[in-house]
Amino acid sequence: NDEISECHCLVNIDCDKDITLNSYPISFAQIFSNLILNSIIHGFEDWQGPKIINIQVSIEGNKILIDYSDTGRGVEEDIAKNIFDPFVTTKRNTGGSGLGTLVIFNLVVQLLKGKVEFNTKVGKGVHFIFQIPFKTTEDQTIQIPANN
Repeated sequence: NDEISECHCLVNIDCDKDITLNSYPISFAQIFSNLILNSIIHGFEDWQGPKIINIQVSIEGNKILIDYSDTGRGVEEDIAKNIFDPFVTTKRNTGGSGLGTLVIFNLVVQLLKGKVEFNTKVGKGVHFIFQIPFKTTEDQTIQIPANN
């Protein structure tokens, strides 16, 4: 919250309040924390354009879709093609480890058994789409109310 306030960025969240996720809450917190911090540190630093983060959560078939985008500077092609590789960063000399997107990828794909898509265009921000199945184990399910 402090980073968001200091950045003077707007975060829009569009999520049906009836979606209940019984899963790994710390993992989801880590995913969103890494995404938002990457937007602030890499996308919005010294950025004169709009500073907006959009998060949309919806149900599509047997999956939950998380659509995350920002209006920041985007990622150059040589970085973008390796964005989920370890130690890929533009901030190595200022404390960046290059592990944030790798952690996101591993949590979504390995732990949650989902899929990740990434798109970017320099000057147009970043766009991540996560598809996570409703049920991956007996203990991990998403509850959808009967009225949906």
